[in-house]
Amino acid sequence: MTSDHRRLRIDRELVGQLTVGELELLEEKTGRPLSRLFDDDAPRGVLLHTLAYVQLRREDPETSWEAAGDVVVELVEDEEVGATAPGPTPVGRVRRTA
Repeated sequence: MTSDHRRLRIDRELVGQLTVGELELLEEKTGRPLSRLFDDDAPRGVLLHTLAYVQLRREDPETSWEAAGDVVVELVEDEEVGATAPGPTPVGRVRRTA
């Protein structure tokens, strides 16, 4: 089965590279302060949607919110950092894979 959806890989680096405006967008869309974005009960779908939107807008400022919601997301874990870091694994950079 083939898919016409764009594929994006997300790793933990993007969060540290977000602009103030992008951080505000994350808070607005998730309804949570930055300090609570990765709590166990945090909504992951809207977080991933927003990170995809941020990355796609960096590539093409005309990208719509709806278009960002139509991507397939692959979460990438950094095994070395993930093995030593306590708590939930943050989500980061969105990279195009197709």
